[in-house]
Parts: sequence; structure tokens; C-alpha cells
Amino acid sequence: MDEPDILSEIPQDASAWADTLNKAFAKRAPHLQELAEQAIREHPREPQILYLAAVAALLEENPERCLRYLTRIGRDYVLDNREHLLRAIALAQQGILAGALDLLKKSGLTNPRQAVSWFSADWSLWPWVAEWLWVLSDLGTLAGPPRAAPCRREWQARRPHTRTERGPRRFPPEDEIRC
Repeated sequence: MDEPDILSEIPQDASAWADTLNKAFAKRAPHLQELAEQAIREHPREPQILYLAAVAALLEENPERCLRYLTRIGRDYVLDNREHLLRAIALAQQGILAGALDLLKKSGLTNPRQAVSWFSADWSLWPWVAEWLWVLSDLGTLAGPPRAAPCRREWQARRPHTRTERGPRRFPPEDEIRC
């Protein structure tokens, strides 16, 4: 379970680094963030490496670093639900639960099963992602259903009834009147 077992030889290409990081996630290796930073030094603009580094930052409960990596991905690539999912977990780790839930709703990731399908790191981390999603979905159910708009009868009851309550009648200036 030590890092030397994972890095028996230093990977050369980005896909080998992604495999190495996923193996480290599966083994719950210590110092995931250091391993991810080493991969970023080798391949600084590779989106899969940046994505896995963001996951490593979240696993070590460093949401600020995760958000930094996601910002780097967003500079060069179009973001999809994978990044929105990680951003929501990072916001939740920072204690911004309402913002995280709102981001998941805007991305259409309110169903935890669907959201986990967007998570592309090692499958052994799915329970960890599902746990965060259940926390956020419970927050959504605690907030209750959205309040309905007032019915027409309530709206009419609040309207002023006499001309004096509404103010004087306004007519357009004579220049604008067309006959």
C-alpha cells in the first residue's frame, strides 16, 4: 500500500499516469495529492490528469486545490458534467451546500445513480461519491417543495381597489397621441 509499490517505474505517457493514479485511488494510497502533482508536472495540460488530480484533492479534503484544477481544465476545454460533479463536491466540502445542490440541479445531476455515472475515476470511489450525493440530495428534500405562486384570488385581494390607492391616472404626452 505504499507509494513505491504504485510507482515501481515512472510512467511516460498521460494514459499510464492516469492508470497509476486510478490504481492509487483503488489502494487508497497515502499522499495521493503528491502523486497527482507529479503527474501534472509531467503532463500539465492533459485534461484527464487534471481531472484525476482534482479527485485526489477532494479525497484529501482540499477543495480549494480541486477548484484550481477545475479552473485550469475550464480554460482550455469545455466543461461537462464530470467537472460540475467535482465542483459540487468541492463546494459541499467548503460548507456551501446550497450552492452545491444548485449546481447539481442546473447540471441535471439530481439523481445519484445518474451522477455517479459521470464520475470517471476508479470505480472503487463510487461509494464515496454516492455518499456526498446523498448528503446533497437530503439537503434538497429538507428544503421542501418550491412554494407555489399565489392563486388569482389572493393576488386580486392584494391589489388596491380604488383610483386614489393606485395613484393618479397617467396619460401619454400630447405629442405621442396619434389619431
